[in-house]
Amino acid sequence: MASEKRTETVYCRECGAEIRRAAEICPECGVRQRPPPSTATESLFDGRNPLVAAILSAIFPGLGHIYAREVEMGLFFAVSFLLAVLSLFVFVGVVLVPAIWLYALYDAAKTAERRDRELSRPPVVE
Repeated sequence: MASEKRTETVYCRECGAEIRRAAEICPECGVRQRPPPSTATESLFDGRNPLVAAILSAIFPGLGHIYAREVEMGLFFAVSFLLAVLSLFVFVGVVLVPAIWLYALYDAAKTAERRDRELSRPPVVE
């Protein structure tokens, strides 16, 4: 019985009062325990939408990663794509350009999906 009560309650991150796990605001101190759910427009700009990441990477490889807040990977794909375009002059780019472009598109969507999972996880309160 005691362990069942522990799983239904957590401690407020501000005052330490024992509150229900589903509580959004602590009844003791009034501090919000979870961020409010984001609206549809906010989710477009917070790097969590795989479709937006894929579209941006389709426009130019690396943009989807930058949108998903993975700047280093975005720069890596952008530079790789530019080098592959330059290698078109020696005909190696015929294979490299589409390969880098397609992989950047796929990986940007997966990165945004992973970011969405991480941000959707409820906060751990100990």
